[in-house]
Amino acid sequence: MTNTQGCPSPSSPTSPTASVFAPGVQTLTGLADGNYLLHYFAQDCAGTEELKFTQDNTGSWSTGFYTFPINVDTVAPAFATGPVLSPASLPLNSYPVGTPVTVSYSCTDALSGVIRCGSHTYAPGTTTNTGILTDAVNTSVLGTRSFSVLAVDAAGNQSTATVNYSITGSYDSQVKVVPAQTVLTYPQSTLVQIVILPPTTFKAPKGTVRLMDGANLLTTLTVGGNGTGGAGAFYFMPPLSAGPHALSAVYSGDSFNPGGTSAPTTVTVQPAPVRITVSCLNPTLTSGSDYVCVAYTLPISAGAGSVVNYSFDGGAPLSATLTGGAAHFTIAKPGIGTHSVVVSYPAQGNFAAAIPQTMSFKVIAAN
Repeated sequence: MTNTQGCPSPSSPTSPTASVFAPGVQTLTGLADGNYLLHYFAQDCAGTEELKFTQDNTGSWSTGFYTFPINVDTVAPAFATGPVLSPASLPLNSYPVGTPVTVSYSCTDALSGVIRCGSHTYAPGTTTNTGILTDAVNTSVLGTRSFSVLAVDAAGNQSTATVNYSITGSYDSQVKVVPAQTVLTYPQSTLVQIVILPPTTFKAPKGTVRLMDGANLLTTLTVGGNGTGGAGAFYFMPPLSAGPHALSAVYSGDSFNPGGTSAPTTVTVQPAPVRITVSCLNPTLTSGSDYVCVAYTLPISAGAGSVVNYSFDGGAPLSATLTGGAAHFTIAKPGIGTHSVVVSYPAQGNFAAAIPQTMSFKVIAAN
């Protein structure tokens, strides 16, 4: 890429005046899948090349081009195994309601590596084969259901594998889950009462009861009498993740009372609201300076491993990682004129999207 401004002549060494050369975005085409290393350097009007000088632990110096890695991966990750349900059943993949069932699977990606396989996540470039992974399956809802596994590699390629199963039987109307609240805002929790009514024997139920959140076991409780011929248990749940949760109770039964599974009761957890503030350098910069900003989240917990997005002059959004509720980002040497940066916090995990913030600034020519 050549600066069209040209170089000064010996008779007029100050014309044209030296300026920052900022070439536009360059497009690379025809790259097959694989790992590349882009080499680059700068050369001034005197023919001097700017190379990278490095010194090893012995004090010896070496020179070379500056480099930038470019990795091309257009192949979606694959499933080496699964998903397969366990235990095996007859008929195939058919289970009575409330039965503990697990699913196993594994993902591979030879180029950029797996960053997500089902409910499991990995740092980019660290995992080409996840090995066997296991999750619990939701068996609290009657009917034909499916369990899908999403695999994502570091290049953004995705693939999905699904296993179908059926849940048979019937709910036990004598087992009930009664939450004190059915709509919460993260990280709120609520008290849950499990009620077990005895059948015609009128023998107060004993034994244990498992409180389930879909396929996940929340706790196992000992059933106690309630003084009215029935029995039950109380549990103050820890905060649940944002989204709907199907709570059900699986009663073990005893010598007089049969076991049973309650119909699921839905508790909805709304994401916590988030507010962001942005602090940047002076609103007026001298040409050649960087524009440096810090974005903060309130609550701080919203900025733990999440990201903020920022868009410079309406361009494509970029991301900055939040650590301890703060994210730093830099606009490198913006050109002379008036500019704006829009900073936003997208909905992530247990936290809702925040109202975007706009920062305006001006760049003036240096004296």
